[in-house]
Amino acid sequence: MPKTQAGSRLLLSIEILDEEGETIEATPDDEPFELTLGQGELPPTVEDALLGLEVGASIETTCAEGEAFGPASPEAIVSVPLEEFPEDLELIKGELIAVNVEDDEGEISEMPAVIMEVNPDGVILDANHPLAGKAATFRVKVEDVLS
Repeated sequence: MPKTQAGSRLLLSIEILDEEGETIEATPDDEPFELTLGQGELPPTVEDALLGLEVGASIETTCAEGEAFGPASPEAIVSVPLEEFPEDLELIKGELIAVNVEDDEGEISEMPAVIMEVNPDGVILDANHPLAGKAATFRVKVEDVLS
């Protein structure tokens, strides 16, 4: 049975947990994540733990604060005027919403953000990943070694 090594194309099931052990993200059961090991698609701690495994093997490893999703960025916290939101949208502190952002080339994409505060001047949004600047635990199962 083939073992994982740098350069292996893998299919993985991944669950990412916060510091309290709550699942923040997970691959759908029927859609494993495909990657090439050693390309930096996962944090170094996780990629290192995946080396030498066979199909069906699982690992659980914790990345240090900021390793998995980088440091929290103050620039990712923005104030948006209330009139930018649809009138019928209920804005609730702590809720995750999708906002449209325009990049330097004028392309618009959707980005998740957490509502930090709603006030008469606008809505303060935090677009940092929920685990930015925090430790994260990865539970990973090798579903297949493709090459």
